[in-house]
Parts: sequence; C-alpha cells; structure tokens
Amino acid sequence: MMARRVESIICALIIFGVFLVACGARHGASVRDDDSAGDDDNDDSTASDDDSGDDDSTPISDDDVSPPPDDDSTPGDDDSVTGSWTQMNSNTVANLHGVWGSASDDVFAVGYGYGFDGTVLHYDGTSWSTPTTLGYQPEAIWGSEHDDVFVVDVADGGAYHFDGATWLQMTQALPVNLSGIWGSSPSDIFAVGWVLSDDDDNDDSETTIDGAAGRNPKKYVYSADAILACDGTIWASMPIPTGGQRLYGVWGSSNADVFAVGDNGHILHYDGTFWSSMSSATTSHLYGVWGTAHADVFAAGWATQSVIVHFDGAEWNSTALPANFYGSAVWGSSPTNVFAVGENYPPNPGASAIVHFNGSNWQQVNPGVFDGLHAVWGSGPNDVFAVGDNGMILHYAGP
Repeated sequence: MMARRVESIICALIIFGVFLVACGARHGASVRDDDSAGDDDNDDSTASDDDSGDDDSTPISDDDVSPPPDDDSTPGDDDSVTGSWTQMNSNTVANLHGVWGSASDDVFAVGYGYGFDGTVLHYDGTSWSTPTTLGYQPEAIWGSEHDDVFVVDVADGGAYHFDGATWLQMTQALPVNLSGIWGSSPSDIFAVGWVLSDDDDNDDSETTIDGAAGRNPKKYVYSADAILACDGTIWASMPIPTGGQRLYGVWGSSNADVFAVGDNGHILHYDGTFWSSMSSATTSHLYGVWGTAHADVFAAGWATQSVIVHFDGAEWNSTALPANFYGSAVWGSSPTNVFAVGENYPPNPGASAIVHFNGSNWQQVNPGVFDGLHAVWGSGPNDVFAVGDNGMILHYAGP
C-alpha cells in the first residue's frame, strides 16, 4: 500500500516537472522573439555603417542628410527628395566651372586648372569625352541648340562658338573678363563680368590678380562691372549703372527680363531697355542666378555667411538655409524642384554640398565626396548634372 502511494507521488512530481519545463521553454521563446524584434530595429544603423564604406562609384542617396530638429519650420526638415547622385568619370582633373546641355545625351562642361587650361568635355548619354582644349580659362557655357553653343573666358575675355562640329573663337576682342552667360534666343545673348585694367602704379594696396595669357606679368585691377550683349555674331557693351562690382551670373525669363548678380549683393535688372540696380537684402557675394519666371528668381552665394535670396516680383528676401552650405550656382525644373550647389564649409572646407528646395524649404543633401561644386544644370527633374573641382561630375537620376 505504502509503495503504491510512493509511486503515485513520484508520478505526480514527474508530471509537475514536465509542466514547469514546458512553461520555461515557452517563456524563453517569447524573450528571444522580443530580442529579435529589437535587432530588427537596429537594421537601419547597420545599413548606415555598411553605406559608409561605399566607394565613389556607389549612388549617393538624397536621403543621406543630417537629421534636422523636429520644428517643421527648420530648413532641411523635409524628406520629399528621393533618388541618388552618382559620381561620373569625367576623364579630367581640371576644375569644372560651367555645365549646359540641349538634352540628356548632349551635355557640355568647361573648366581649367592643374595644367589643363581650356578644358571642354562632352557627354553623349553614355560617357564623357576625352577633354579638348578651348581658350585659357573657360568659365561659363550656354546654348540654344546642340549646334549653337557659346563659351566665355574669365581670363582673356574670349568668347567661343560651337556650330555642331567645330569650336571657333569669335573674332571680336572683348576688353572684359567674362564669368556668366545666358540667352533667350540665338540672337539675344547676355554675358557678364568685369573690366580689367592695367595697374600702372603697381600699388599693392589695390585688388589685383596675376597677368593672364597674352598679358605682361604685371598687376591688373578690377575697375568696373560689365555686361555685353550679342546678336549671335557681334558683341556690344551695354550701358549699366556705375557699381564697381564684379558680376558673376546672369539669367532671364525673356530678353526683356534679365537679372545679373555679383559682389556684395549687387543685382542688376534689365527691362528690355535699361539696366537698373535692385536692393538684394544681402551684402554677400552672389555667384549664380536662376528662376522660373519674373516673380520666382533665386540667387545663391556667400561671403562671411551663405545666402540664397528669392525675388517674388516685388522684392528680394533671404531664405532660411541648412547650416554650413555655401552656394555657387542654382538651377531647377520647376518652382518646387530647385537645386543649389556649392561647398560644405565648415566643418569640411571644399566638400561637395547640394541643397534642394521643394517649394517650402531647403533640404541639405550629403553627396559624400570632397570636391566643391561650381555649376548645375539639368534636362529635367530626373536628369541633373553638377560639376566642380578636380573633374568632379555628379549626376542625379531621380527616384
């Protein structure tokens, strides 16, 4: 009798032990499931670590931006930009200062430096050509069609024309240094820059630059801003208000609505008859200008601080920018899709920087390359080229 009771107790204990083991197993599985969920939450940071090792040929996501504060009004608090910027093989180490095209498979870039003065490149939709030589320091480019392209030189005052087959220097000597060009048609072209005069007294206190090709190795001074007009063949100086400021960029919505920008916030406007000065709301140097219409114009630049000013048809106003962006050029496909390019300075002087405007605020993009950008152009919202130092060419292909 006693033995049967002992056996019953032992069986009960065994059954109770099995029950406890089963419960523990279920509890352990639950804990592991929770841990796995936590690991999944960390996947994003792991992917980020992997991305940091990508080489320059890896597409650079527009979502790779510095996290902004939660305040909706803060510049950069927008993730509407998608797609990637990809570094292209330019076949040169020259600093590229200008880019323009007639289509996605017909793009030109110009620049100079590092023993490659007078560099011109062409993109056929597949690759960039071997550089050809043109002038001394080609700074800007614009065209009306593939066979009607103009380049201006910032050092020797030269202007060059491409007829679809050959680049030729326009025979007329231009007594100015040219930094920007834009046209409304093949017979209405504007170029901006400054007059460069000999500094006969060689006064070191004056603003000077080295002698350019064909000039004596003496000092030269910037004496006045300059704007030229071309009918497709002949260049002529235009009368402008005395400003004494170098001009860098030019853009218009028509041949009777043209804006020119330059040093110390200097902005001029042409109404088809006269150039007049405008109040710009900044004293920073303005290097690039672009717009969609008379009442929607952007100008980008910097001096002690970066600035992008916007003209609404009545006045210029500063816009709020992400930190450390120093802009050199601006281009867009619409009022709600605008790109400005330049440098990220500080903390990384010379690093490529791009900001995007969605119609409400500017979002900073981190291209992930270390070369300042000088110019931007696109054939459409999903086909944009940015060019800069050391042969840097970035391409945006959209989402």
